[in-house]
Amino acid sequence: MNKAVQNLFAARIETLQGFDFEDFVKELFLKRFSETGFLPTRPRKDRGCDGILLHSRTILACFGPKEYDYNKFVRKVNEDFADYQKYWHSTHPNWQMVVNHKLDPRQQTYIEKKHPGSVILGLDHLLSIISTEINATSMRHLSNLLGMDSSQVFSSYLAELLENLLLETKTDPSQLTEYKKEHLTALLDKIPLNYTVEDLESAYQDFDLVIPLFPTIRGHISNFTDEEKSRLKSRVVDDYNKMGGDFRQRVISLCDFYLQRFSHEDDEEYRFNIKSVLLYIFEQCLIGRKKEAKP
Repeated sequence: MNKAVQNLFAARIETLQGFDFEDFVKELFLKRFSETGFLPTRPRKDRGCDGILLHSRTILACFGPKEYDYNKFVRKVNEDFADYQKYWHSTHPNWQMVVNHKLDPRQQTYIEKKHPGSVILGLDHLLSIISTEINATSMRHLSNLLGMDSSQVFSSYLAELLENLLLETKTDPSQLTEYKKEHLTALLDKIPLNYTVEDLESAYQDFDLVIPLFPTIRGHISNFTDEEKSRLKSRVVDDYNKMGGDFRQRVISLCDFYLQRFSHEDDEEYRFNIKSVLLYIFEQCLIGRKKEAKP
């Protein structure tokens, strides 16, 4: 998750209060641990339990204040921990608290005194979970749950990817390929030329996802100078031509290459953006077969 997207998530999470924050944490933990690993509880009359981590037998308590105040935090901990000791301690030896803000070191110290071995999860921990422990589909679901514009998330990743491509491209202007729009092949005619019959269904599904994003990609690229646009396109075409295999295999290999080059982690959202740009370049007839081969 890049810094811009992380900031979007952080700003939204910090505004969540009370039951809204509790609901968000339950959704996040369900996606992190699945239904077999996490049991959400009802929001009221829960006897101080906002969810149960089943494998570690841990009772979860959530605290989403409008503004952080240490004294209010202490009161909340005392209330929830008293319920935990009364109703849950005999069957669930572990207890954990989750809050909607960056941690004050005193909070961990206080939690540790109440229940040795316990940790408190703050905003930075939640962002880390979103970034490294859930997949791109779950991340998009959470962004929708938080009322975030999904196009903002896509746009942030896209801007980073395009800038990275440009920064690493040192093409001599005299070597740039001149791209012309004459004799373009319609996308629906071109897809069957580049995918096997077995891969066609998944290919159409891919394009159903990315075609609505093409205007956003086009908008970002339009902000570049003509020379930058040519450098960007030449870079992708050159890298594509270096990959082996058929069109689908080359796209997969190029996604892997750019992901390793620019992200250094298996970031599914970044991979999705890379693939979207490659399929946009394909739609522009810059990579892939454009017409049937002559017999």
